Amino acid sequence: MKNIIKTLVVATFSSIALAPFSAAELERFLPGKTLALAKIENIDKLEKQSETNPLAAEFDTKIFTPFWMELKAENPEDSAKFSSTCAELSKIFSGEVLFAVVDGKESCHPVILADCSGVADLEKITEIYKKSYPDTTLETIGVAGVDAKNAPKNGDCFTVVGKTFIFSDDVSVLKKFVKTIMISSHVKQKAKGKSLADSAEFKKARERIGNADFWIYADGKTIAKKIYAAAEEFDKKELEKAQDNPGALMFSVLMTPVAKAFAPEAVNSIWSSASFTEDGMVADSAISWNANKGIVTLWTAAIKDGFEKPTLFPLSGELASVSSSNFSLGKFSLQLMALAREATPLFGIAEMQMMNLKAAENLDVPATLVALDNGFFTYSLSAEKPEEAVWVQNVSDEKSVGFALEKIAEKLAPNVSLVKVAGTPERYNFVVAEENVLSAVFLNGKLCVGTPDMLEKIISQAAEGAGAPSVWDNANIKAGEALLPAGGCGISYAHLGKTIAAALAEIQESTALTALDAEADGELIVDETEGAAADNIGEFFSKFKVEKGDFDYSVLSKSYLEENGISAKTVIYKNK
Repeated sequence: MKNIIKTLVVATFSSIALAPFSAAELERFLPGKTLALAKIENIDKLEKQSETNPLAAEFDTKIFTPFWMELKAENPEDSAKFSSTCAELSKIFSGEVLFAVVDGKESCHPVILADCSGVADLEKITEIYKKSYPDTTLETIGVAGVDAKNAPKNGDCFTVVGKTFIFSDDVSVLKKFVKTIMISSHVKQKAKGKSLADSAEFKKARERIGNADFWIYADGKTIAKKIYAAAEEFDKKELEKAQDNPGALMFSVLMTPVAKAFAPEAVNSIWSSASFTEDGMVADSAISWNANKGIVTLWTAAIKDGFEKPTLFPLSGELASVSSSNFSLGKFSLQLMALAREATPLFGIAEMQMMNLKAAENLDVPATLVALDNGFFTYSLSAEKPEEAVWVQNVSDEKSVGFALEKIAEKLAPNVSLVKVAGTPERYNFVVAEENVLSAVFLNGKLCVGTPDMLEKIISQAAEGAGAPSVWDNANIKAGEALLPAGGCGISYAHLGKTIAAALAEIQESTALTALDAEADGELIVDETEGAAADNIGEFFSKFKVEKGDFDYSVLSKSYLEENGISAKTVIYKNK
């Protein structure tokens, strides 16, 4: 089985570079000013794969079906209508389905393109729409020589051209798509205007996406233009407000300088894809850029190629997650400060505070951040219990980082006190109400932070030496690594079942706390409302139970630093 999985996964990743993708490609009808899209390559194929895939089947049994049953119990009439609508639509759409957001003159517009049988489906879809929105009147209008359906009040409109269904919220947008598809249907003619499919960046991403079952794509440059336009509009309103009180601008943060500092136009594209395998799933994603500036510098300054696997983490059958990356928290923070300095003069207040710390406390914040070197690691034995997690960071200057820990404790007083315990290693114990809640130690050039019990495990592991069995000897981690290319700048592993159970527990706990808070402040009407809503949500999610042994899958990801980008590959596979 393991060899079969490996063959399937490697073949999938190989297809990114070697296999041609399907020729149908609805995305060729999208305009150059498309912000983002999501696409299912073949709905029928995806449904069949999900029926035979054990991971999808378990999600259906343990999550989707209970979720759907709860929704039906909450509102049986709407649920029945929704089920009926889905069943009718599934008979019409069986091939490609594409959701996109295109840039219009004044706003962005959602668009749906889908394969169908032909113009006869237009009336079927019209009837489905009327059932879903009985209060909406649909008119038959002519759009570029074809009949289309239009809802004048909310602007929804749709039609079928050839065997392509088109939906938009704006008639002018629908008209452009109709013209593009009609012109493109003639082999010797090509629609006027540049298509997204003509973009060099999109072509690169599309080749790497290959034959994925479903994928998403975002155009960084087009999105950047929208960000700048939104920032200018925000600033315009702020300046209008300040006409009667110019002094207020001294403490305002204008968005255009912020946008320019983060330089979103440096990002070319963002994309992600996923496909089913025999018993799990594979995914691939990437961010590409054209210049090392703005937000890109946050990544390039903090991420370096290559990573280590520290043996500080002991091998445990209770492992929930572990990660290791060549990431510098210090360099990331310093670069973020540089962007903030460029974005607003108000950052000067923060810099003054840091100067005061240096003068009064001899605490050099930038120097301490520099000492947090490349190398970021986490280790957790329970996704549900934060106290069973450890954070580890490489440090180049233990003295300055230790001094910073002492000063942090001083600033938190009287609630927190720091107790240094001599020994090998020396411990920094953070005590709250006479209880040691957190500890820190320096081991082998690394700062380790966690609860005392967890740090005992780390210290004991370090005492056994570099040759001691560590978490990286975990069979599930090794199985996942064998499925992915060598190298990279980071690796992360998580047990899927434990992660899902923790997410459900977090939802249940947070809603319970909200309800209790509202009950304590019952005199406030808004709190009572929030409490009732929290009770309903808590009751809803209390029906979901993930038992031990459920979703016994591993999720392993590796990231790779490229010449002008960063990518990540992920595999989800059944534990053996």
